[in-house]
Amino acid sequence: MIELLGIEISQQALLIGIVTGLAYSAFAAGFVLIYRSTGVLNFAHGEMGAFGLAVFVLLIANYGLNWWLAFVLAIASCAAAGAVAELIVVRRLFDSPRLVLLIATIGIGQILLVARTLWIPDITTGGPVPTAFTTLWEPTNDLRLQAREITVLLVVPAIVAALGLFLTRTRFGLAVRASASNPDTARVFGTSPRRVSTIVWAISGAFAATTAILIAPFSGVQAALVDDTGQTLAEVLLLRVLIVSLLARMRSIPGVLVSGIGVGVIETIVKGNVATTNQTIVDVFMLIAVLVVVLWLARSQREA
Repeated sequence: MIELLGIEISQQALLIGIVTGLAYSAFAAGFVLIYRSTGVLNFAHGEMGAFGLAVFVLLIANYGLNWWLAFVLAIASCAAAGAVAELIVVRRLFDSPRLVLLIATIGIGQILLVARTLWIPDITTGGPVPTAFTTLWEPTNDLRLQAREITVLLVVPAIVAALGLFLTRTRFGLAVRASASNPDTARVFGTSPRRVSTIVWAISGAFAATTAILIAPFSGVQAALVDDTGQTLAEVLLLRVLIVSLLARMRSIPGVLVSGIGVGVIETIVKGNVATTNQTIVDVFMLIAVLVVVLWLARSQREA
């Protein structure tokens, strides 16, 4: 057992918290990326991830594809869905107030939900989402790492670091950072803000699919994309991503990584001290946390 903030937590629970938090970080990174480049809060992000997971499960269950091929194709489909959503909806409203675009993203999420329900109807029931490989490593008597944890620990830090380097070390990444606050600066770099928006939505879609596929095996999500409390994956992820993104002030990729791990560990501790029949109370605490963070950020900005 490990004592954390005066609370005893097992090594295994701490590991699950860190792994879950890393997945939240990757999911929030895609959310923050869109906000940094276009100033849009993408409320379709949760459904984007659920759509990618649905495609992934369908490819494995119905077409017998191996894990890695289904993984790549699901990510590609979600990236394409993100780009199409930007071209058809967001681009037409590009110069509209950001509140209008926020409402539009809610509509995009509903379209993805309907598409997932109508076009991918064969995954309404099923077992746990599969993992890339089967292995078990027990470094201590109280700590077990399965394939699901190892995959997240290997993949998420790599893709978040790659995104951070992309934004800070490449010409296009600098244009992405400039396009929301100063579109003219993006044009100086030879990049159209609208083209930036399309590419960013595609990248965000890819991140959403990656995260959903990685987090599903250890979050209680079944092939029906509903967890053991009856919530959909999109609902579960979107609430967490709001907290993580707000804690990172909607800008910092390293901040997203740290915030995600913190949220994951705290959530694990709370769940470990709440009866199984009352697990939905965790979401109530999450919602309160969102409100507290919003008020804290608003106060900080006023004082600044």
